[in-house]
Amino acid sequence: MRVYIVCLLIFFFSNELMGWQESILYNSDNFQSIVSTEIPQGSSEDEVNIDSTSKIDNSNQSYSYSISPILGYASDLGIIIGGAFFLYTENDPGSYFDVRLMLGFDPFNFQFLSSYKKERIFKNTDFEISGSYTTFFESYFGEGSNTDVDDYMRIYGSHYSLNSYLRFFINDKFSVTGGFDFRGRVESSIRMNEEKDVILKDTNNVNIRLFPDENTLALNLGLHFDDRDNIYSTTKGSLHEIGVSYVPSLLSNLDIDNGFLQIEAESRWFKSLFLHDLVLAGRIAGGYSLNEPSYLYRYKLGGSDVLRGYYHNRFRGKYYYVLQAEIRYPIWKSISGVVFADIGDITDNDFKTPKFCYGPGLRFGLPPDYLIKVRLDIGFASDQWSIFFTFGQSF
Repeated sequence: MRVYIVCLLIFFFSNELMGWQESILYNSDNFQSIVSTEIPQGSSEDEVNIDSTSKIDNSNQSYSYSISPILGYASDLGIIIGGAFFLYTENDPGSYFDVRLMLGFDPFNFQFLSSYKKERIFKNTDFEISGSYTTFFESYFGEGSNTDVDDYMRIYGSHYSLNSYLRFFINDKFSVTGGFDFRGRVESSIRMNEEKDVILKDTNNVNIRLFPDENTLALNLGLHFDDRDNIYSTTKGSLHEIGVSYVPSLLSNLDIDNGFLQIEAESRWFKSLFLHDLVLAGRIAGGYSLNEPSYLYRYKLGGSDVLRGYYHNRFRGKYYYVLQAEIRYPIWKSISGVVFADIGDITDNDFKTPKFCYGPGLRFGLPPDYLIKVRLDIGFASDQWSIFFTFGQSF
């Protein structure tokens, strides 16, 4: 069993120039900022409505900053500590900047992330850029959907990324995005899970390598429709997206004949039942690769969001599909529950027997408006089960 636990330290220092404060929540599975909301202090639950269209009405160009400690734990990485700094404007349109650093000690490693967003850099157009660098190892179970839960390697080295896009709003529901996605890695050593202190070497005492070092740039284009009532705790509406990524052979250091192209699409639906007390949520997603994608661009299934009974990076391949369903129901005050089921498969050739996960979960609403959730899910699969304690809905 692999247990993921995140402890968010609610106390953090904030420079409140205009009486506003930013709350940032983290996911220990991939160490990404998954919730960023601006909440007016001193407002009641009825006065605050956080949704995809909420804006701060302030004509003055004012800045605020927040400093937040981070504390987390993962069974394979051990204790994670760190901190984050956030700088943002309190006007519409505004801008946002963050920088985050996380440290692990078994062995010592770190992750650095930063992002910047500028709204309406041009008319009806937003700009965003983000990057990361990490030395945390990655568990590798193999390719396809027939991997062994106890047979995996630890890949040590570094991963880094830089991606950026422009989002053009056609109207309040439709938008188009275009940008790039750069990913790179340097592999230093591999170790078996059972002997994590032993570096695998060949007969010449040279470190064995699983994959070549990589630097690859993808060009992205996407179309989006979003009419959800709230992006953090949706009760009705839908989200539909389709995106295309293309990597020409000239934009990679690897020998990729004719490059490769990937098409990915997803749809999410939300329906309130019985006076909003129950919410039925569904998601369907899939991805298709033309030619052979590189190691960093292959699809992954498993983790805290997709096929929740399986470990992160458990299954990998060129093609995938996944279907998810949840029933979300109230329990008491800001505490609610879910029952979920995930089914999907991933492959390099033909789809075979799909993988199935199911389980219960709890959601704890965070003040002041209780829309943002702390999520506890227990997922059961055919050969393992996992507990995930993180933030935000799975979709």
